Amino acid sequence: MFSQNENSNESLRVILLENQRLLIENNQMLHTMRRASRLAFIFRILWALLLIGAFSYAYTQYIKPNMEMVQGKLDQLEEVTGQVDVDTSELKSLYRSFLERLKQEGKRLDINDQTI
Repeated sequence: MFSQNENSNESLRVILLENQRLLIENNQMLHTMRRASRLAFIFRILWALLLIGAFSYAYTQYIKPNMEMVQGKLDQLEEVTGQVDVDTSELKSLYRSFLERLKQEGKRLDINDQTI
């Protein structure tokens, strides 16, 4: 009777030791996963800040100065003419006539002619 009771105690002991080993292993895996998740979050934040910084730098170095220059030129033009009229139909017709002139000039030029 004792041998069966001792066998069951021994089997319970083995099961508990295996359970404890699995518990420690799972705990280590969870800590690793949690650490990886934190690092991924931090790198995503850093990546977003890097992108925002790059766009801000590009805006301040390239776009803003050019827009200020264009605005300055328009202000100068307004001062000279008194008013800038933006009439797209007139601009379109000027552009079309310019393209037509280029086509006509292109037809008149000889391919072997070096002077334009």
